[in-house]
Amino acid sequence: MGIQKVAINFMVERGGKLAKSLLCSKPIQKPINFKGLKYVPALEKDTVQLSKVVGKHKIPRFIYHITSKQNYEKMLEDGVINLSYDPAFGNGIFFTDIQNLFKEWNKFDNNRGKNLLEHLLHHCGCNDAVLLRIPTSKLNIENLLIRSQKRLFAAQKGVIQEYGEDAINRYSMELLKTGKYKSSEQALFDSILHFIEKKYGAETLNHLTNGDKAIFANLYKQRKEAIEYIYKDKINISDVEKIGECSNTWSTQRIGEKSTPREIFEILLKGTKEQKNLIYLNG
Repeated sequence: MGIQKVAINFMVERGGKLAKSLLCSKPIQKPINFKGLKYVPALEKDTVQLSKVVGKHKIPRFIYHITSKQNYEKMLEDGVINLSYDPAFGNGIFFTDIQNLFKEWNKFDNNRGKNLLEHLLHHCGCNDAVLLRIPTSKLNIENLLIRSQKRLFAAQKGVIQEYGEDAINRYSMELLKTGKYKSSEQALFDSILHFIEKKYGAETLNHLTNGDKAIFANLYKQRKEAIEYIYKDKINISDVEKIGECSNTWSTQRIGEKSTPREIFEILLKGTKEQKNLIYLNG
């Protein structure tokens, strides 16, 4: 399929002789001295090839950002997408890929009576949503990270149970309004981080606050996890394409009902190649 592969073949030196390939069809019975590993250019027929997929093929070709029309106009004015602030992660620009969004985000609850897809649409805080498409070829992949929403909201649920939602909301609102927090909020935040590390482990805390490299996205998708992509630098608006917009996206006044995620994305994706992914979206 056009994906480049690199085959690697190792041989193990034992007693001055080269034993069968380390990557052979039969298991090696004796302990391996890894200091004795040698590279052998010619592949033996007993050898199994390792595939190393070129980095750009491990992540989606495009990632997507949903924002308000007002925010999009500000991006056009500034010439860049600026970083926003996340209480746990810090500064970043937050994205999804369409297929994972429709397959997995619709399954998980955000602990406040909405699934993650509803939460995402509601979080843009607008009646006029704009959908932006960014080719990952335009990004520095070293600055592109991923974070598991399953882990994020599991930790959030534990934090709410431990500290109460009012305290979390006060802390979050202070950050959203000012981009900083008072000393009392700093103490609360430090306490929350300690709680997450103690309850869920240091690896989970590190994942939530630092993310994983985007090249590992497929591992999370294989586990059917909803993931978000986070970019740690500004993005030139010239590298961004607006592919759709939708008015009254989350209006509770629309015939007495709110629009469903499917209704919203049917409008946002109308006439685009991404429209075919609606088959993964229920409701």
